[in-house]
Amino acid sequence: MQRTLRLGVILMTIMLTMVLGIMVLKNIPTDYVVYMPGPAEDVGPMVKAEAAGKDEGKFLLTAVYQSYPSLFGLLRLQLHPYAEFHKREEVFNEGETEEQYSSRQQINMLSSQSNAIIAVYERMGIAYRYKTEGLYVRSVLEGYPAASVFQAWDRIESVDGLKLESYEELVEYLSDKKAGDMVNITYIRSNARYTSEIELKELPVSGDAEDRDAGAPSVGVGVSLLVMRSVEAEDERYRVSISAGDIGGPSAGLMFALEIYNRFDPRDITKGYIVAGTGEISPNGRVGVIGGIRHKVIGADAQGADIFFAPADYHDVERGISIPNYSEAVRTAQEIGSDMRIVEVSTLDDALRYLEQLPPKSAAPEENGKAA
Repeated sequence: MQRTLRLGVILMTIMLTMVLGIMVLKNIPTDYVVYMPGPAEDVGPMVKAEAAGKDEGKFLLTAVYQSYPSLFGLLRLQLHPYAEFHKREEVFNEGETEEQYSSRQQINMLSSQSNAIIAVYERMGIAYRYKTEGLYVRSVLEGYPAASVFQAWDRIESVDGLKLESYEELVEYLSDKKAGDMVNITYIRSNARYTSEIELKELPVSGDAEDRDAGAPSVGVGVSLLVMRSVEAEDERYRVSISAGDIGGPSAGLMFALEIYNRFDPRDITKGYIVAGTGEISPNGRVGVIGGIRHKVIGADAQGADIFFAPADYHDVERGISIPNYSEAVRTAQEIGSDMRIVEVSTLDDALRYLEQLPPKSAAPEENGKAA
């Protein structure tokens, strides 16, 4: 009886030690960022346009899950077959916080949306114009009150209740102010709204041209601003808006462009296929390489995609830079036994030409081969 009791005490001690150990490990941060396969989501519901278009199939954007694990999480993720580990300095800019990184990725997403719309407008000959979408903090000057308030990529929404639509409106409002005056600035950070009272100070004469343009105020809060602009078609029938939720980064550009093009083309360019892919897009339709393509292929395959558009590999011999995208996508598809067709693209036209030559899915023969 006494031996059984002693054994019970030992087991209880071991269990308590393990529980306490796990609790401690969960509270020890690491300097790692972990990537894993994320969702492949239908782009259709994200794109709003008056032109409905046909849509027998669908276009999927692909994403990567990103986490900042504790020591316990890091040890646990070692067992995950697709977990990819990076040191924080490989992902974040110097001194950048997680909030700032998230805001930067949202800015990249907005830019990719505008680029996708322009690429389609240019391809289809649709006239368009630019409109300002907001003012974002690019950097903060040291020694100014703003340094303790703002972070890079905060969006400046209003000053003393005045909604700001452009940099020029800010210049005009501050033109009558003097050093020592106080202003209430409302700004948005990571989807949360804040208001802070900030003292104005004399701005330096030298510095970035955007900080002291001709006619700029002599006093300010000490921030360098980035003006974000979007585009809209002059013809209301071709106006487009995109809402991608909390998905960030520039890599959905190609898939946004294909969905938008499909809205304006009288045909259904999906032809009934589930088309996934990735790639940053420029206003002239060039498709650039991205990170995490391995995880995106896995996510697309899990959603039953028939086709995956992958950016062509990038090589710069002089600079010693090589970023594989297409080759890594092919290799990943083969490793997981996927039947998706991996298609190499360098431009929006490449993707459109490939879809053009496809037979409708209902008429296409069954294929038994692996990805190529």
